[in-house]
Amino acid sequence: MPQYLNLTPSPQSYKHISNAGTTLVKATSATLAGVILNQGTVGSTLALFDQATTVTGTVALGTITVAGTSSVPGFTPFGQGGVQTTTGLVVVSTGSIDATVVYR
Repeated sequence: MPQYLNLTPSPQSYKHISNAGTTLVKATSATLAGVILNQGTVGSTLALFDQATTVTGTVALGTITVAGTSSVPGFTPFGQGGVQTTTGLVVVSTGSIDATVVYR
């Protein structure tokens, strides 16, 4: 009998961010699937850190910046398998922004 890979997708969680500040998405290792930018004013940003509680050091997973009205709404996928963090996932947002972080 042939063997098949289990292609059932694993469930994903999400964290909605609707204001500027620091948001703990997950305090342990995470797989970042993507970021959905719902609304935002020009210059608003989301910086993604591989951290468990506080934000120190450099941005680990990149910064998403609202460039103009054509960039909202938008979706930034992080590849088919996602991006794995080792410590956790913390998001720092600036400006007027509304986004959803999708992770496992």
